[in-house]
Amino acid sequence: MTPPSSRTPEGQPNRCPVCGHFVRLEPSTPPADAPCPHCGHLLWFAGGIMLQHLLTRNAVVRESVVRDLPDTSKRDVFETLITRLADAGRLPREEVGSVVEALLQREELGSTAIGDGIAIPHVVHGAVSELSMTIGYAPEGLNFASLDGRKVHTVILTIGPESHPDAHQQLLKEISRALYGVPE
Repeated sequence: MTPPSSRTPEGQPNRCPVCGHFVRLEPSTPPADAPCPHCGHLLWFAGGIMLQHLLTRNAVVRESVVRDLPDTSKRDVFETLITRLADAGRLPREEVGSVVEALLQREELGSTAIGDGIAIPHVVHGAVSELSMTIGYAPEGLNFASLDGRKVHTVILTIGPESHPDAHQQLLKEISRALYGVPE
């Protein structure tokens, strides 16, 4: 039996992380997201790579995910995502500005827009007590000074607590493995 079809990247059968049904996901341009035809759960993609298993990770704060980031400045994008994390209780609202500044300082070292429409801004900060990750999707794309010169459509933002920098480093490794199939 052929799995149901849903118009998004991949072209291979994949399992929905919520209902467990197989879904065949067809390529689309630009890469996008689509609901599972069985349960309606939003399946996420970036640069043709399915990120659904990252959404099942405890670090992902589901209520902070943004599906319609406007093409604005990095500062505005970071403020939007960090404010959503603060609204979800992952950091105090009064610390949003300091976390945004830390992310912008990290960007000065080199762009976290790694290519293929993906950016992974990340920082270790004293404002958080637990590892936190959110994902933002920009249908129109963002000008993030990407290494390949292309617009960014998916922002995977991570914040690690200063007390556990190794856990944050491990999360970044997991993201890399998910995106590029890097073996453990």
